[in-house]
Amino acid sequence: MKILLCLLVLSVSAGPKESTEQLVHQAAAVFSQKNIEMRKKEGMILFHSHFDFEKFAQLTLEDHWRHLTSAQRKAFLTIFRKRFEERVLQYFEKEPGTFSVKIKGRGKFGKFKKIDCRLQSDKRSGDFSLLWIRKRQDWKIADIWVSNASLVGNYQGQFNKIIRDHGFEEVLKRLNE
Repeated sequence: MKILLCLLVLSVSAGPKESTEQLVHQAAAVFSQKNIEMRKKEGMILFHSHFDFEKFAQLTLEDHWRHLTSAQRKAFLTIFRKRFEERVLQYFEKEPGTFSVKIKGRGKFGKFKKIDCRLQSDKRSGDFSLLWIRKRQDWKIADIWVSNASLVGNYQGQFNKIIRDHGFEEVLKRLNE
């Protein structure tokens, strides 16, 4: 019983920094896979376990989300998730390399917590940040920043322009193409 209580306290108190450390450790194991199909399969499991796609999608349509019907939201989530997962899979198809990530610091953005990191690999290096949001007992990634540019912000700009110029249905049409 004491062990169970201890585990519960640890899992509840694990924050975004610990979640980032766990993600980095798991990503290293995935990228060490030589078999590309296993790397892709395990990579998608890792992606789904740490990424809050629904929040990510909602943030990309933040200005328009509340005006959409439930059917429009569902259609957007379905096709946007499919396209986004295709992009994520491309990273796991690349030849694995060795890398390390140093967690540099953290900051708060309302209910979000941002963890700044530095990637160092045999092929590249650079800064990135993970924006975490608490979801039930876990922390999930809601946005990724690379070179001080938000992935959510990038999609927001594209989708807002399409919606403003052509309407929401055009976003779905373009995502389907």
